[in-house]
Amino acid sequence: MRDIYQRCSTCIIWLGELGDIPSEAAADVFSFIEEVAAVSTTPYVRLPTLLRDTLAGEAARMAFAAFAMYGNPWWGRIWTIQEAIIPLHAVFVWGHLSVSRDDILATSRHLRSELLHAHFPESFRTKRLQHRELLRRMLYPVHGFIHSSTNDGPLDLLMRWRHREATDPRDKVYALMGLVPNNVLPTARTYDYEAPAATLFANVTFDLIQEEGGLRPFIGACEMPHQTADLPSWAIDFAACNRLGQRQLKWWGHSHRYRQFAASGSRELEASLDCDGKVLCLTGSFLDEIEEVGHVYHVPDDQPVIPRKVSSTFKDWSIIYQDWRVSHAARPLEYPSGESWESAFARTIVGDLVMEEYPIERTRYADVKHRMALQDALNSNISHPCMTSVCGMVPNQTFFVTKKGYMGVGPESTRVGDEAWVLYGGQVPFILRNTGENNGRTLVGDAYVHGIMDGERSWEGQKDVIRLC
Repeated sequence: MRDIYQRCSTCIIWLGELGDIPSEAAADVFSFIEEVAAVSTTPYVRLPTLLRDTLAGEAARMAFAAFAMYGNPWWGRIWTIQEAIIPLHAVFVWGHLSVSRDDILATSRHLRSELLHAHFPESFRTKRLQHRELLRRMLYPVHGFIHSSTNDGPLDLLMRWRHREATDPRDKVYALMGLVPNNVLPTARTYDYEAPAATLFANVTFDLIQEEGGLRPFIGACEMPHQTADLPSWAIDFAACNRLGQRQLKWWGHSHRYRQFAASGSRELEASLDCDGKVLCLTGSFLDEIEEVGHVYHVPDDQPVIPRKVSSTFKDWSIIYQDWRVSHAARPLEYPSGESWESAFARTIVGDLVMEEYPIERTRYADVKHRMALQDALNSNISHPCMTSVCGMVPNQTFFVTKKGYMGVGPESTRVGDEAWVLYGGQVPFILRNTGENNGRTLVGDAYVHGIMDGERSWEGQKDVIRLC
């Protein structure tokens, strides 16, 4: 397919007939796209029909919903990614109407760019915010097209489009191979529809681990519960997907955080497969066993995070670590890393990062006054530098304390008796569960464990080989 798309002069991307959508309303959608695409040379002087509070505007918005993601099935199929990205030129055709891919890409860039806001009148900017979720149905996938053609490596590419639909789950991998260099992901190049999906997904995950030279694929393996039968805990289930919600999928937030740390220091990945590819053998160092776990604030992907509930949750977490200290009165007054317990807890609940969409810097806020100020901000919905950080760390995760007194935040499925490990090649610690057989473990997920995120501990002489099932 890649060769076909590369050789075509112009790819016609067929979105189907208009059906019940009025032709005038569909034309207003494409006019909006063409006008926004040209805004840097032809500034807006009027409000487009799509954003007007009129019957024509309402009809245009209904047409936009039918044209974009969730409305038109083209945007939901995995096999359409290649035709959207690879051809040199492409035109989207909907019924008798057409608009160039270049205009759609330019519209996405312009509506997301702060630099171009001067080209839009205030009324446009206001209505754009009002209809943000509607516009996002086009902006989100088109922004993905831009990233996939410029910045994405194979892991990000596969994770970005895993929500797309496929008749056969193996197509979640095969349909994207045209966007990946031929020497990458070798086990996916056979396009073998006789092999079980679990075998393909495990092999591709191992390829990704080798390609990355690290364990970032583990974040994808634990993003959602597995639904593919016989899939190892460490493998990414590309068949598992969900509807894109108001918040980023866990993959992106955790992946951005992962890159900021160096838990295993300079120790390089040591990985191999056993038992016909079902067992992943890794080298690492056991940190400690989890002794206490906290309350989990569950937030579905299609619902917003409520700051007040975040505040209530980390207040409960604070009580857990304080009670742990009381019950372990013989322990040193300082946290294991040498700082105060209040400082360690304050940094733990924000993952030691000041975040926006991406990490800005390591946190400088590390005392009880900071923690109380953050809690007040969450309760009052006022600004705080670490607001995004704590709203990314607390929901759908749990706080824990290990037997040695290490505090951390990890997967919501973490339970007492699970183990915190530093695995060689891993930039963050991981929570593992002992199977009780042949040194076997299952992967629970990635974690923040305060005091070991930058390779502070010396692990020499404590090297173990574990078998992840």
